[in-house]
Amino acid sequence: MIEINQNNEIRIEGELIFIDNLYKELASQIEEMETGDIPREKIITKLIVGENAKMGVVSTLQQTMRKLNLRKIEYTPRKNADTINS
Repeated sequence: MIEINQNNEIRIEGELIFIDNLYKELASQIEEMETGDIPREKIITKLIVGENAKMGVVSTLQQTMRKLNLRKIEYTPRKNADTINS
């Protein structure tokens, strides 16, 4: 699960990720899944975006996901919440 909250922070599985490390962190997550016998083409990424998140941050994330060939995305809007309680 990837979240972009109202403060434009990116969190992967609840861990704060800086935009400079986004590619590396996503690649690491993919590698873990593929090691567990989940092929990349079967990975569905849940993307939760705060209603005031900037589109530039979302776009950067989408471009990074494309580079990593993560094509299946489930978009979910998040209203009036900074973080998600999993």
